[in-house]
Amino acid sequence: MDLQAAEKIFSADRMWRYMAAHPNDEAKALLHYQCNVEISEAFYPCLSTLEVALRNAVNRELTTLFGVPDWSAQFPTTAGLAG
Repeated sequence: MDLQAAEKIFSADRMWRYMAAHPNDEAKALLHYQCNVEISEAFYPCLSTLEVALRNAVNRELTTLFGVPDWSAQFPTTAGLAG
C-alpha cells in the first residue's frame, strides 16, 4: 500500500503524524503505522478481559446497592439519578 491509498482509506489527518515522524520516507511511515496497528491488536485480549471484569464488577455492586438485579430500573426513583 502506498501513502495515497493509506490516506484514502484511513484519512490524511491520521497518516500525517506518521509522515511527520518520518519525513521523506513514505515506506518507513507506513511501516510505523502498521506496527502501531499490530501493537494495538496485541492489547485487545487484555482490554477485552478488563472490560468484561469491570462491567461485571459494576453490575455486582449496583445489584448489591439497589438490592435487585434490574438496578437500572431504579434510577428514575433514586435521588440524584432521576432525569
